[in-house]
Order: sequence, then C-alpha cells, then structure tokens
Amino acid sequence: MKEEVSADNAEQVKAYIGSIEQNKIALPSGNAVEIVSASVKERKGKYTLILRYQIVERPKKTVAL
Repeated sequence: MKEEVSADNAEQVKAYIGSIEQNKIALPSGNAVEIVSASVKERKGKYTLILRYQIVERPKKTVAL
C-alpha cells in the first residue's frame, strides 16, 4: 500500500509506523493483519508511506440454516 504523507508529518508518521511494525492489528472488516514492513520514503520533496501487510485472520463465516 502506498499513501502520500505531508512533509510536516513525515517524521511523526515514520515513528508511529515503526512502533506498529511486526504487530497484529484488528480491522473494522473483522480481518486481522500483521504489518510486515513499513517506511516513509522521500523523493523529490514528496514523502510516501509504503506499508506491507499480511492478512493473518479472517472473520468466521456463519451459515444460516
């Protein structure tokens, strides 16, 4: 996943993302993901958040009988 980050917030985002790397996070969809790697890259004055994640848990499906 790539997302543009403002230059003013780049350092704060980088610190926060570093703190959640390798952690499991529950999403509103019911899925749980593990943040595999994350970084903020600067190129030509623009900052981009690059985030790699893996779905480690999916919500259980229920079947109505």
